Amino acid sequence: MDSLDLFFKKYAYKFPKGYPDLNDEHDINLLADLLENLNVNLNEVDKETELDPLIKDTVSKDKKVTKIESYTELAKLTYEQYDLGDIKKVFPNVVNTIQNWKQYVDKDLSNKGREVENALKNYSISKNVESKEIGGKGEDITIGDKTIVEVKSSQGNKINTQLQTSFYTDDPNKFYAFVTNTSSNDIQVRIVASAMLRKLSLGDEIVDEIESTGGSEVLVKQIESGLETLDLKKFIMSSILTGKTSEDSKSFFIGKDNKIRCRFVIYIEPK
Repeated sequence: MDSLDLFFKKYAYKFPKGYPDLNDEHDINLLADLLENLNVNLNEVDKETELDPLIKDTVSKDKKVTKIESYTELAKLTYEQYDLGDIKKVFPNVVNTIQNWKQYVDKDLSNKGREVENALKNYSISKNVESKEIGGKGEDITIGDKTIVEVKSSQGNKINTQLQTSFYTDDPNKFYAFVTNTSSNDIQVRIVASAMLRKLSLGDEIVDEIESTGGSEVLVKQIESGLETLDLKKFIMSSILTGKTSEDSKSFFIGKDNKIRCRFVIYIEPK
């Protein structure tokens, strides 16, 4: 058995399909983190590639821009267009470096993502800004009296945009902290407004319709069309017959230029 066989045998249980699906961003991020934990250098993973479709039309027409550069530009736009309040006291720059970040972790946490949240909270306090951990769905910490921040961290020099518990809101007090290089002593933090990410992913037409009517016929039609492509009965039956999550993740795309993926993973559980 070669090293790859051993690797996948050891970590297969971490993936819904029993193996990493390279078309699934969750699996890609998990695989990258596992490899980095084994000291596999993935610093080149964010080399020049096609611009992230979420921000392709906003940031640049140049398709040879890295995702890191793209989200740096989004952070710049956030600082220019949004009121960050106390966040700006803690993170005054578009790209902020926290040196020796683990010195700010004040409790024993086995999960590196939680350690990062804890570190950002304590780093904020060290800057004389009130902060606390929330631990709710899509809400990780507060910075200042009203600001809610969801922390998306990555062990390497790459941006993690996977959303498992929430979707972008139009709340002007909600921001995302995209944290990179958590496997290093120093981390970089980029702050991006949730409202900006929401508008970019849904598109102006849908956002304007939601703001004026409280709903969106365009979005409903997109969802209905997407659901028609799924065979949920077969999906559920597959889970029951195999005794595990269905082998095939089901999804469809909505939003502006299909920038939002609606993904279904069905778990069969006893009552």
